[in-house]
Amino acid sequence: MKKLPYDGDGHGTHVMGTMVGSDPEDANKIGVAPQAKWMAARVFDSNGQTTDSAILDAGEWILAPKDKHGNAHPELAPDIVNNSWGNIPAGKNEFFLDIVKSWRAANIMAFFSAGNTKPPDNNGGPGSVTAPANYPESFSTGAVNYQNQLAAFSLRGPSPYGTVKPEVAAPGVSIRSAVPGGGYKSLNGTSMASPHTAGVAALLLQANHSLTADQVEAILKETAVPLTDNDYPQVPSNGYGWGLINALNAVSSLQQGIGTVEGIISIDGKDADLPVIAHTPIPLAFNVMDLTVAADVKDQTGITGAEVSVRAKGADDWTSVPMQLVSGDAKDGQYEADIPKSLLTVPGVDYKIRATDFGGNTTETTVWSIEISEGVKLGYKQNFEEHIQGFEFGGDTGIWEWGTPTSGPGKAYSGTKVLATKLDGKYPVGTKSFVVMPLIDLRDGRHTILFFRHWYKL
Repeated sequence: MKKLPYDGDGHGTHVMGTMVGSDPEDANKIGVAPQAKWMAARVFDSNGQTTDSAILDAGEWILAPKDKHGNAHPELAPDIVNNSWGNIPAGKNEFFLDIVKSWRAANIMAFFSAGNTKPPDNNGGPGSVTAPANYPESFSTGAVNYQNQLAAFSLRGPSPYGTVKPEVAAPGVSIRSAVPGGGYKSLNGTSMASPHTAGVAALLLQANHSLTADQVEAILKETAVPLTDNDYPQVPSNGYGWGLINALNAVSSLQQGIGTVEGIISIDGKDADLPVIAHTPIPLAFNVMDLTVAADVKDQTGITGAEVSVRAKGADDWTSVPMQLVSGDAKDGQYEADIPKSLLTVPGVDYKIRATDFGGNTTETTVWSIEISEGVKLGYKQNFEEHIQGFEFGGDTGIWEWGTPTSGPGKAYSGTKVLATKLDGKYPVGTKSFVVMPLIDLRDGRHTILFFRHWYKL
């Protein structure tokens, strides 16, 4: 079970780099919208394989991302979804249509690559653009080369629904972007074109976040640079759509018709309140898995960033890991970060949390220490009262919980808290879930026996 985004193929990293990639040294300016925040739903394995059910699950998750406890958070849904994937044969395939319609109903923009030729299943030509890019509710992008000529592999419209496809064109030949491991690589495909369009959409929302999905798509088409050739002499066309996307034209169009307010600011605004950080210290962790650190952060004006810093005991240098908002909002939200297991060194580490608000005020917590273990040893006990470090849940989400029960026996055997299947009421019938205890350290040659007393009425 991986807690951080993982890419075993390189395609996803390359696509994400084109959308939001940035470099602190400004040496590799690969991202169209480098200040945009991103999230990912991985549905393809390292061999590029997936299933319809996996894609549908990811599409539903986008509408209301779930935390590690299985709780849905529609307030964390993204504004834009880039989809550099598609079906291979041309024609109607509506397995994903309801998802795209639901995204649009939630004002989430659905950007799709038009698709690439893949003989013998799809040789290109008129009507070759595939699902879900060919849905009327999808916004698709074709690929052009450095001469702004349509790439030979870029699939064409019209869609089987009679609409113009693709809507626009974007660079998709020899596109240099990031790959796993810190390197860069040039790739070809409409997969490389669509993230350019998604990135420009993000710039539009950065300039005016009140824009609707329909408004953003209209701006992208109206400000595109018209492209034609012998096969497509008219605009729009089923090769280039309304033309080549243009970020400057798109964002500049928002300045038209904007009024001004004149006056004199007589008193400087001040934000004297510091962010407030609430966190329960972690006494123990195991270095066989990444460690999640959570904190509730509040501020009168709003938090612009939070991070957790960690160092080995006795060391001077700190390593900072950015924290992400997982629930709530910038004024009152829960932030989490996963400290990589490589930083969890025996016998222990120190850590602290830092938060900064819009006024530039910063709060830094005290330094806490965590005992780092390579596995439980003879004599290990766990009553589940103070923490459940090292325990992992799997299977159906939201089944295993830690806390004070409100049904069943009503109390724990050793105190108030339990690790149980559902603290309030019965768990659903037919669920499949499991809990994994911390790793057992048997390097001393002795056998370790875990006595796990689970007292809970089902």
